Parts: sequence; C-alpha cells; structure tokens
Amino acid sequence: MLNEIYAKRLAEEQRRAQSAREFRVRGEKVKLLEEYIKSDAPRPNDPQAKANDLQIIDDRAKEVVVEKEAYFQEKIERERHQMLEQVISEGQQKQAGTLQHDADQDIEQEPEA
Repeated sequence: MLNEIYAKRLAEEQRRAQSAREFRVRGEKVKLLEEYIKSDAPRPNDPQAKANDLQIIDDRAKEVVVEKEAYFQEKIERERHQMLEQVISEGQQKQAGTLQHDADQDIEQEPEA
C-alpha cells in the first residue's frame, strides 16, 4: 500500500515536472518567435521553408530550456557542495576548539610536582 502511494506521488511529480518544462519551452518559443517576427531578415514565402523556420525555432526553444535547466542544476549542486563543506569545516573547527578546551583544562588540573 505504501509503495502504491509512493508510486502515485512519483508519477504526479513527474507530470508536474513535464508540465513545467513544457511551460518554459512555450515561453522560450514565444520569445524566439517575437525575435523572428521583429527581425529585418528576409522571410521565405515557400510554405516548406516557413515550416522549416518554425521547426528550427521549436528545436532551439527546447535546447535553451535544457541548457538553462542544466545550468541551474549545476549551480544548485555547487551551492550544495559549498554548504556541505562549510558545515564540515565549522564542525571540525568546533571539535578542534572543544579538544583544545579539554587540553587546556587537563593542563590546569595537572598536579604540580
């Protein structure tokens, strides 16, 4: 039963991720189409050439989204790694400080001969 719940949850998360990606692709496609329309470059009158241009725009929109996703994923990984290093370093410093404090106390407690 628990596995079914996890499976449904995973499927829902995958649908959300796909939907979000499609939304970003559509947004990127709109930007590229606006640039295409506003450009002064000559446009073909041939329907096949127009379809080819639209396919290029569609492909480029998908590529841009994949590139952005990869960039942000790498950024998250770098930040996560830096945070882990910071936590480890702080833990080591705290432990070294505790060890130093314990050593200082041992010196103070040694009987004088």
